[in-house]
Order: sequence, then structure tokens, then C-alpha cells
Amino acid sequence: MKLTNGYLGVIAVIDAEKMLAKVEVQRPAAPVTTGWLFIETKNGFYQMPAVGDQIVCWMDEDFQTGIVMGAVANTYPYNDADTLGLKFPGVEIEINKQSGETKIKLTGKASLELEELSITGDLKLTGDAKITGDFTLTGDASVTGKVDATGIIKSLVDVQSATSKLNTHIHTSAAPGSPTTPPVPGT
Repeated sequence: MKLTNGYLGVIAVIDAEKMLAKVEVQRPAAPVTTGWLFIETKNGFYQMPAVGDQIVCWMDEDFQTGIVMGAVANTYPYNDADTLGLKFPGVEIEINKQSGETKIKLTGKASLELEELSITGDLKLTGDAKITGDFTLTGDASVTGKVDATGIIKSLVDVQSATSKLNTHIHTSAAPGSPTTPPVPGT
């Protein structure tokens, strides 16, 4: 197959299952709708163009065989040439080529399936977190708010409040068998 002609066209029909498209090409004589054209993929990244997208394609002289090379954009959604981006309804990914800063914005639910995830650096979480299964926390943790538990809270050393420790605090009593005082502060 010899592809000899390049054209601008508009996607007329798609077959997403087979990754094929028909393109309407405007010619001086008359518009023509091509045969089924292959869709170019880039290193395992697959994206079907949408009906109505303006594209570039290479074809044989009969407009029956060819390949859709990609969409033609007349606007750039970022304010600098250092930003790489991917935008779909509900998904936005931006990567700055110079700094490496990456922003990912997803609307709706998302899932991540993997064997293990390691994060090096600070993790800031805004919102609720639900953990199913055991987890180990090494280091200090600060909680602003309350902690509710429906199971056992266990410490291998001690539990401490603002004024006393569970294992070592003391109470005073007026006489044997009488009620005790609250824990003595600092014990």
C-alpha cells in the first residue's frame, strides 16, 4: 500500500472496536468520504477521535486506504509551552516539563489496583479516609478531632491523656473502701 496524499478532514464515522474511522475530505471538485482508515497510536496510548474532530490523514489516491495521523488543534489550553496535558471530560492531567510538577484532577470515582504502593515524601490528605484491613504507623501521629473505635485500642507501652497516664497514674482516697479522687495530675 502506497500512501501518497495528505489531507485535512473531519471524522465522519468511527468503529471504536476495530479502531477505524471514515473521514470526510473537502476537495475543490467535491467532498469525498474515505474508506475505513486506521487510527495512529502512540506507544500503547489509544484514543479514538470523535465524530466531528478535524484531523490530518494520509491516504492512497482512491481515498480508500490510509491512516488518521491525529487531531488538529487551533487552541492550546495552557499558558506556556512547558506544559504537557491530557484533557477528557472528568480527567485532567498536567505535567510541567521543566519542574516536573504534576497535577491530576479527576471528577467522580477512581480506583487504583496494584500490588504495592510506596510514597516517599509528605502526604497531605483532605477528606475522609477509610482503611479496610490492618495498617502499621511508624512514627508520631497527630489527630485534631475525635477518634472512634469499635474494637480494641492497644498500646504496648502506655496511654496518656493531657493530665495523666493510664498505667502509672494514682488516685487519693479519704479512707479504705471510699470513692477515690480523679487521677492526680502529672501522674
